[in-house]
Amino acid sequence: MGLGSQSLRLRTQSMGLQTQFLGLWTQLMGLQTQFLGLWTQLMGLQTQFLGLWTQLMGLQTQFLGLWTQLYLWATDTCLLHPGTRHSHPVTRSAGPGVS
Repeated sequence: MGLGSQSLRLRTQSMGLQTQFLGLWTQLMGLQTQFLGLWTQLMGLQTQFLGLWTQLMGLQTQFLGLWTQLYLWATDTCLLHPGTRHSHPVTRSAGPGVS
């Protein structure tokens, strides 16, 4: 009976160790899942910041286009009325053969 008890005790200890290793493995998988979730959130934040940056660059481009249109409109307005006095000099010359 002593040998059977020892065998049963060893088998029980082995099952206990196996259960502990399974618990440790489960915890490690849980940590891996948490890190994967954190990584996904960080990638989402990076994507949001990239989208915001793209929108800001689009706004900058729109303002640059508006500024260019206003500048060209002001320049054309001044050139269309050469007889009026302006506070800034107009230095465009006519092409060859144009008096």
